[in-house]
Amino acid sequence: MKRAGREQGGQRACAWLLIALTFVGPIRHGLAAPAAKPKPAAAPPAPRPPDPAKEAARALVAIADADPLALARVVNRFSDDVVLSLLAQAQPVEVRIAAARACPWLRVPERALARLTELAAGRDPDLAPAAAHAVLQIAQRVDAATLARHEQAPAAFAFVLKSLRALSEDARVVAHIRLWASAAAQLLAAAGVPEPEPTP
Repeated sequence: MKRAGREQGGQRACAWLLIALTFVGPIRHGLAAPAAKPKPAAAPPAPRPPDPAKEAARALVAIADADPLALARVVNRFSDDVVLSLLAQAQPVEVRIAAARACPWLRVPERALARLTELAAGRDPDLAPAAAHAVLQIAQRVDAATLARHEQAPAAFAFVLKSLRALSEDARVVAHIRLWASAAAQLLAAAGVPEPEPTP
């Protein structure tokens, strides 16, 4: 009898132990320290602001047939300085051609005359005439009142006048460029641009 009682007691103890293990496991699991939350992903870097010179170059080069209305619309979107920067030697020739064609529609187009005259005297068969024609277009719109309104001193263009006259007399230059240079020189002189002072 005692042995049977002990066996029954042992069986009950084992049963209680199994019950305890069944419940304690999940309880311990539930009380465990919460898992670390994943760190939020780093925010992507802010996009770089667009380069206005590159945007202007793309827009001007995309204009077909030098459409004056399209050129004027693009120039209106950017500053004169941006368009003038596209005439730099470092720019591809197609960009300089497009910028030269756009210069007559600058807010103060006379600012482009010196650089355009240099390009007109170059030997590129596409860039030189584009620059020379732009010089003529600008000169056709220049008078004393325009220079005063734009706060441009006539004497500042004396060297341009001298260069245009030299270009018009250069036998190595194609005829239409010489004609445009001669006409532009006459127009600038009529607008009050003085002859450059002779060098000592």
